[in-house]
Amino acid sequence: MSPKKDLLNQFTLAINDVDRDSELGVFLRTYQEKLAKNQLKGLEIPRFTDGISKVVRKSHQGVPTSVTKLISMVNRRGILNGFGLGLRML
Repeated sequence: MSPKKDLLNQFTLAINDVDRDSELGVFLRTYQEKLAKNQLKGLEIPRFTDGISKVVRKSHQGVPTSVTKLISMVNRRGILNGFGLGLRML
C-alpha cells in the first residue's frame, strides 16, 4: 500500500475512534480532506499536532492510540519529505 493510502487509512481509524462528530473528529476530517486533495503542506504539520493538543485540552477528550499513531505517521512523512520547507507532504 502507498504511504498516502496508509496515512488516509490511519486518519479513518482515528476519526472512528474519537467519534466522527466530536470536535477532534471534525478537526481530523478537515486534515484528512486536505491530505486527500494533496493540499497538506509541510508547514502545516506543526499546526496539525498543536491543533490536536488544543482540541484535546479544551474538550477534555482522551487520545486513543490510533490518534497517537496518526500524529507519528504525519510527523514522519513530513520529516522525510522536507518538513518546514513548504513542500507538499505527499
